[in-house]
Amino acid sequence: MPRLRGRRGPQNLDRTASPLPCLPRYRNHPLTWPTPVRPPKEQAHDRQRATNHHLCRLGGPPRKVTAITPEFTPADRRAALDRAARLRQLSEADRDAIRIAQDPKFPRWLEQVTATGGCAHPIQLSGSTTTLNGGTGEILQHYDTRNEPGERLLIRCRNRRSTVCAPCSRLHAGDTYHLVRAGLLGGKNVPTTVRDRPRLFITLTAPSFGPVHRDGERCRPRRDRGRCEHGRPLGCGAVHATNDAAVGQPLCADCYDYPAHALWHAHAGKLWDRFVIGVRRQLATTAGLVQSRFADHARLSFARVAEYQKRAAVHVHAVVRLDGPAGPDDHPPTWGTAELLIDAVRASARRVRVRTPYNAAVGELALRWGTQIDARPLRSDRDGPDDDAVAAYVAKYVTKGASETGAGTDHPITTRGDIDTVPVTGHVRALMRTCWRLGGLPE
Repeated sequence: MPRLRGRRGPQNLDRTASPLPCLPRYRNHPLTWPTPVRPPKEQAHDRQRATNHHLCRLGGPPRKVTAITPEFTPADRRAALDRAARLRQLSEADRDAIRIAQDPKFPRWLEQVTATGGCAHPIQLSGSTTTLNGGTGEILQHYDTRNEPGERLLIRCRNRRSTVCAPCSRLHAGDTYHLVRAGLLGGKNVPTTVRDRPRLFITLTAPSFGPVHRDGERCRPRRDRGRCEHGRPLGCGAVHATNDAAVGQPLCADCYDYPAHALWHAHAGKLWDRFVIGVRRQLATTAGLVQSRFADHARLSFARVAEYQKRAAVHVHAVVRLDGPAGPDDHPPTWGTAELLIDAVRASARRVRVRTPYNAAVGELALRWGTQIDARPLRSDRDGPDDDAVAAYVAKYVTKGASETGAGTDHPITTRGDIDTVPVTGHVRALMRTCWRLGGLPE
């Protein structure tokens, strides 16, 4: 009878192989005895290190043999490999989502995402804060982001542009709507009597810097068919659709005053301030008051927003309300009427001028508002524009950026080479180059 050895061979190094050799020829040998079926509760120990006793082949006391039961059965290994293969077929974002969902801190991470309202670019804060009692020095509260998922705290980016972050822009639009509506109809600590005050919805436009193509009716019909000094037609008899790429583009780029266009927008804020001062002075003059004492008799409140046009110029829309000297809780003077306010708006818009500093490249420019000025009263008896519609209109353009109308981009241009690669029209690209050139001048 050949000698039997219990030494492990190379085939037994595999954890899925049998711990001892199987000898079918020696049916009565202890190593070939059939393995009895164990109860289900005891089968849980099959994956642990077990110690068994086998009869010695030469007689004598039982010999102690330690067998290592595999941690994974072949079926478990195949299942794990199949799962890994399926994960490799997923995108990186899907694998990341599965990893986050399996993290023990997933509920806290979900709370942070819910608090940000689905912000597309949340700000990640890292650090700690401690609140102490000023008198005793006792620690009242301590917070550390190391206890947060990823050791970061997420908060909203609060960007108002819908092209950058749509969830945060909707928050801005909603806040603006309720703010403007409360200023027109009352609410939010504003008395409802404001709906009976003189209120206007005004529109101020940018001046013309050169003829551009228009949509709607015939673009720019001319009978003489004249041409500019650069040999290009001065008119256009085509009927452009609203989405036509030619709408907003100059008829002659060489005749278009690009420096004035750029400088007008650079001084639009100062132009608005001069306009508001002019409205107050015009009201005081009409009412027979000293201009410096206007605040003792009335107060003007404004809410404005800029709307980009296809020619990359802006319209300024504003809601104006006339109150008493104490604000919304005070009635305006008897001479304060909507008609008087309209006249003051038109007179100030036509009169305001802002002069730019002189330089050899551009000269000195006198900037003003365009000739198209619209001022309509808002009436409580519904004989005029609807208050809710005006509030929604203003809130709509709070979230609009330049890229949505093709008037530019919503991200900054850091190098001159970026101007040649941005997806804009040739007209807007020429404006960008002009701004870059003017920005290098000391003036």
